[in-house]
Amino acid sequence: MFFALFVQFKLRARTSLIATLNLTNYSEFGLIVAAIGVQNNWIGSEWLICMANALSLSFAISSLLNIRPHRFYARHRNTLQRFQKQERLKDDSVVDIQGASIMIIGMGRVGTGAYDMMRERHGNTVAASTPTQLPSGTTRRPDGTCSPATRAMPTFGTG
Repeated sequence: MFFALFVQFKLRARTSLIATLNLTNYSEFGLIVAAIGVQNNWIGSEWLICMANALSLSFAISSLLNIRPHRFYARHRNTLQRFQKQERLKDDSVVDIQGASIMIIGMGRVGTGAYDMMRERHGNTVAASTPTQLPSGTTRRPDGTCSPATRAMPTFGTG
């Protein structure tokens, strides 16, 4: 059910599968609600036992499914990808890194510092993602790069 919902919202098949596997277990919140129901005589105490058993079983099944989700996806990739939409979310577009061997994701204070250090050490093989919010004092150029007066960062993405 979750997989179908996620692919309908234009998530990739792999993302949908992994999110679905992580959501396969029931929440212990259900036990809390059931305990309140028993305490207020809304439901019988046997329902609390049923809920506890279902929760325990869901955790066991979930742990088995989540052992090797990437291997499962690799084995069933073609089948799963048939369900995904061709249209991508704006933030899920394919990124062409144009030959960069190092990519800095997130250009806040830490990312900007990492970019500067890696650029000093590795030169033009470093690229940066397009930040959603620009660091203070940073502007976006017409070509999509972001830089204060001292930086020239090639950026990629749709941010």
